[in-house]
Parts: sequence; structure tokens; C-alpha cells
Amino acid sequence: MVEIPPTTSILGFAVPVFFVRTERIVERIVDCSREELVDLAFFYLGVLEEVQGSSERLNDRLESIMGYQEHMFQIPSYDKG
Repeated sequence: MVEIPPTTSILGFAVPVFFVRTERIVERIVDCSREELVDLAFFYLGVLEEVQGSSERLNDRLESIMGYQEHMFQIPSYDKG
């Protein structure tokens, strides 16, 4: 479980945000409606997942280039027959 502590912040946006659902421009999180907060949370989750995916792809590429994804030792295969 993730615990979210109470906040004393009153702003939250570096620039005003336009909500398509309500067609409102909001400058502070505390001025958002419930629906706008839900849209905002899922928008940010989508951005976080996109960035995390990009980071994972870059990490996989680096590991591949550096040889970390290669097998260190070749296991010999014996044909029984």
C-alpha cells in the first residue's frame, strides 16, 4: 500500500492546465473539481508509464551494447545418439 501524506501546498501547476472534460483553465490544484483531479491523475500516470517504458528500453539497449545480456559461459550441448 502507498501512503499519501497530507499536503500544505496550494499551487501545484507550473503553468495553467486546460481540462478538456470541463473546458476550464485551472491555475491551482485546489481549484480542480473531482472529475478534473481524476483526469489529471490518469494523465500523469500515462506520462509516467511512457517515460518508464522509454527508460527501460534505453537500459536494455545499454545492457545489450555492454554485453550484460549475453551469456557469460557457453554451456556445451551433447548429442546423445
